[in-house]
Amino acid sequence: MPSPDVLTIRSFDGAALSLQRLPLADRPRLILSHGNGFAMGGYRAFWTLLAADFDLVLFDLRNHGSSGATPIEAHTIDAMANDHVSVAAACRDAFGARETFGVFHSVSAIAATLAGQARNIWDGVVLIDPPLVSLDPETGLVRSADDRLAQYARNRETRFESVQAYAALIATGVGRYWVEDAALDMARSVTRAHPGGGVELVCPAEYEAQIYEQNGQTNSYVALGAMKDRVAILGADADAPRALHPARATRVAARAFGLPYASVAQTSHMLQVEKPEVAAAALRALLKRLQSG
Repeated sequence: MPSPDVLTIRSFDGAALSLQRLPLADRPRLILSHGNGFAMGGYRAFWTLLAADFDLVLFDLRNHGSSGATPIEAHTIDAMANDHVSVAAACRDAFGARETFGVFHSVSAIAATLAGQARNIWDGVVLIDPPLVSLDPETGLVRSADDRLAQYARNRETRFESVQAYAALIATGVGRYWVEDAALDMARSVTRAHPGGGVELVCPAEYEAQIYEQNGQTNSYVALGAMKDRVAILGADADAPRALHPARATRVAARAFGLPYASVAQTSHMLQVEKPEVAAAALRALLKRLQSG
């Protein structure tokens, strides 16, 4: 795997965004980003499977991972959508123009729908299990579990004895179906040293909660329809017992808009670190469909 190049850019409003590039000459570029409260380092089991075939740029959202902090007023999905535009332009300027695809999970995928509906930013984009919402009750996608997730974010512990202690907590909760070492990868990527000892979450609880609440008002379903000629969807298992809203919503949207679609059986929202090999293969197949038009 190539050695990474690290670049910090300034977004449209001055926010510092961290880009890590794993360069590969003469190959299509993938710009990848992550879900709310996470960071790209935590998806290592997934993106390392792509490094032999693509020029990778890993992008941490504002107030996440290695990217810089902003006031909470600037921590919005609309700002993240504009960050996508800034990142795409920075990649062209710093790394050279080439065929480029966005590969965005969860909230970064929602931001991509808002950015992409009015601008030609990428040659194509694959949205991974986006928590789509429509403000039209006829679609059946009126609300997701965003309010419950916001309450959880506000109430959960944010400081831990060590990275390893937080990894152990992840592994018994949201990460119980993740592949080996993914919980530790994520814990390392989403925490920083606390002045009083131990570690704390990079993305503050109130910031994470605010994004969940905003997602319920995005009308991202309509935004997705506006960019449907250059987008594909990779979803979690919509038929799994107790399938979550994003898996069900993505299948509804793919059928409604006639989008290239694939799902990974027996996975939930974090499919890339639950079944990374299967997810990477499905992503490659969707990219080929976008490339062929």
